[in-house]
Amino acid sequence: MFMVCWHYCVPFLNFLYFAIGPIMILWGAFVMKRGINLYKRPLRDRALILWALAIVKMCLFDIRGLSMDLFCDPIRGCGTNKFWAINIMALLCLGGGVYVWLYLFQKFHPEPKKYIARPTNKISLIRWTRMSVLTVSLFVIWVSGPWVTSLIMGSIPKLFLTFSWPYMSVLALVSLLMAFWKLEDFQWLYSSTKSRASEKKKVWIPKDTLWTLVFIYGFTVMLAFASSRMIDEAAGRL
Repeated sequence: MFMVCWHYCVPFLNFLYFAIGPIMILWGAFVMKRGINLYKRPLRDRALILWALAIVKMCLFDIRGLSMDLFCDPIRGCGTNKFWAINIMALLCLGGGVYVWLYLFQKFHPEPKKYIARPTNKISLIRWTRMSVLTVSLFVIWVSGPWVTSLIMGSIPKLFLTFSWPYMSVLALVSLLMAFWKLEDFQWLYSSTKSRASEKKKVWIPKDTLWTLVFIYGFTVMLAFASSRMIDEAAGRL
């Protein structure tokens, strides 16, 4: 059991480690947008903290670690010149990140001087929600297709091997992010206040659809990492 988990889980955990930085940046962007739309400074401060942590992690750990993996020998390690070059590059990256963070702090930390008009037309939100349903469904089909066809036909069609699942995963992720970005404009509409009681009477709203798709997408990504070894072996025999 341990060997099976090592074979399938380690690549996913390794990917997740390097993805934490970009995830924190995206998460901070959504928190910042909600803080701007709802005029809440604590939310904007949390977004700035998330961005600061992401900059530190990506510059001092991710970029530095990837550079050592690429340019250093796994047995002998890095020479003196490479070691200092990698650390100087990480510090320069950190300095640039701090400069950008200070600019964002000056722009978003104070209270906005102008009133932000709240949109009421949900056509764009509905459009991106439908696009997310389509792309996530296509991603599920692309991940389950090799398993189903291998059980029925005994082989995997070349179509699934030519266009691998990461393409469909990125397409579905972009659609979901765009849909949630549009959803942030309507958080005031779906909040639990008496003035929006008419919205609470609706059985199913785009917000429910999107969160359901997030669960399906996350579960499918884990299955895709587990099945990628089988697909890679089949592609190598072509």
